[in-house]
Amino acid sequence: MVASLDKISDAAAAGSYYEADDYWSRGGTGQWRGEAAPALGLHGDVDSGEFVTRLKGELPDGRLLGTIRGGVREHVPGYDLTLSAPKSVSTMALLAGDRRILDAHARAVDVTMGWVEHHTGVTRIRSGEHIDRVRTGRLAIAQFLHVTARETETGLPAPHLHTHNVILNMTQDDAGTWRSLDARDLYALQKDAGAIYHMEIAAELRRLGYSLAIAHDGMFEIEGVPEDVRQHFSARSAQIEAALAARGQTRATATAAEKATLALATRAPKRAIDHATLVDAWRAEADQLGFDERTRRTMVAGAEARALAMPGLGTDARTAAADEAVVFAAAHISEHDAIFPAARLERDAAIRARGHATHADIRAAINRAEHAQALVIRHAPRMAQGATGYATREAVETEQHMLGIEREGRGTLTPLYGRIRAKTVVATFAEAARAQGLTIRAMAPTSAAAELLGRAVDAEHMTVKRMLLADPARGRDGRRGMDRRRGQHDGRQRGRSALHPRPRRRRAPRPRR
Repeated sequence: MVASLDKISDAAAAGSYYEADDYWSRGGTGQWRGEAAPALGLHGDVDSGEFVTRLKGELPDGRLLGTIRGGVREHVPGYDLTLSAPKSVSTMALLAGDRRILDAHARAVDVTMGWVEHHTGVTRIRSGEHIDRVRTGRLAIAQFLHVTARETETGLPAPHLHTHNVILNMTQDDAGTWRSLDARDLYALQKDAGAIYHMEIAAELRRLGYSLAIAHDGMFEIEGVPEDVRQHFSARSAQIEAALAARGQTRATATAAEKATLALATRAPKRAIDHATLVDAWRAEADQLGFDERTRRTMVAGAEARALAMPGLGTDARTAAADEAVVFAAAHISEHDAIFPAARLERDAAIRARGHATHADIRAAINRAEHAQALVIRHAPRMAQGATGYATREAVETEQHMLGIEREGRGTLTPLYGRIRAKTVVATFAEAARAQGLTIRAMAPTSAAAELLGRAVDAEHMTVKRMLLADPARGRDGRRGMDRRRGQHDGRQRGRSALHPRPRRRRAPRPRR
């Protein structure tokens, strides 16, 4: 699992767990990150006592955050968003000894948590009976670098490069008031954060000279690390998957909460083991699998040589990759949603870039698209106040065209019904239309929505696409006239925008019979 999210329930236990557990951070302890940390007096290394105090919801002035219920204060200490490197990355960093990867992982984590802070730093503000969800974009995050997985019944803990990002349950609004977080966006964007991290570290690894094998879903491994080695050091993952299988589930079908519950239920307590001893044991196991020291050294040396010989991720190449990724992602998302959150656009564009562009490149490409008005800022449904959403220029033009049609037709026809009865509005109009001898059909963008509408008005249903392709001369599913209608469309195609239209191919005329 690239990203996992756990709610912290015990502040004192969390303090001892993260500090006493294994870590390889440069300072020998956790590090504070996030725009809210300095305002709380949190800088540099994480002090255990101060960490626990803030987890308990105590502010620098002594005030306590939380909700009073039945005379008892309730406060969630925080949330642990853990970002984990692919197994081959852990192997090259911890067994092969390529320390550059540790720095690459740290940079990818920092970029990802900046993205998380921007999109999930949200609180709730009450005004009378009304509650608004407001984006603050400010979090206080304690980062702890760990390098081992939990032990299994079969042996020592496996190499597992990951960072625990402990997000305090407190944020500061624009007025300077400290409030508890509204964590729903944090949970909703957990997988998205994993995708951002995955693609960011992929870009870092390419820069370090490694070749990557990337699957269609964006998951990747470093080429050259044998699969049997990866599987050997994935015993913990296999343990969780076996527990899921016993319940008739897989990682794909189980919810994040179910996977987190099983991970807690199956894990063994960690015990202190000298890191040098662990590394020696890991290398001996890898040797037995044929991934010996000579092979490991050759891979590292080859990557270092390629990094020196090539320009890495060149600016022009990154810009082109980012522009293409944003155009593709925006076109793909807008096929289903006219308005969409910036977080989703950034996530989908990152996956499309496949490590050939960084998150900063993606953001720059989005800014260019805004400037060119290929993307128009809109507020997406269910987004917090202050959060950014987008619509494509084509979607805005289509909306304006439809509104123009409505304005031109306003008042030109006799209303079907002058009075709405106390029943479903669409059913009332359908009834009135039938009374005037009109035929009723239910149409919607998706088949499920069309079926639901069809039941409401007791009529035949179809999707809008099916209606557009219909030809009365050849039956409802006829294809004649399709090319003519396509020519009247706005020309949008998957992966293209109005800024970069794909040239239309002309068909040769058919011979007359």
